[in-house]
Amino acid sequence: MKRTHEDAEKTRLSIVDAALKVFLEMGYSRAKISDICRVANVTRGAVYWYFRNKEDILLYLADSLAHEIEQKINESFEQGTTNFEKTEIRMSFTMPPLNLLKAQFILRMQVRRMKTKQ
Repeated sequence: MKRTHEDAEKTRLSIVDAALKVFLEMGYSRAKISDICRVANVTRGAVYWYFRNKEDILLYLADSLAHEIEQKINESFEQGTTNFEKTEIRMSFTMPPLNLLKAQFILRMQVRRMKTKQ
């Protein structure tokens, strides 16, 4: 049975969703690829087809969240009619994304440190 692009995308999203659940439930450091496989109901090979390792999944999640917030900011910004409303909308979203970007930067630095220790 030949898999379609849609099937592949469903599998990848299933892995990402499962990883998020596992990370939230167990914590990142205690989570294992096998836990993600069990929750996603996929093989280890499927996980490694889409992601190099656990850190790669975590970085994908962080990037996805940052992208989602950016989209929400842009959508809200487009709804403003006056310059004042647009500025107000932009300001309402400023702090959370900055905190997210800071967290993403810290996360990336921690992953790099872990890799250099190995």
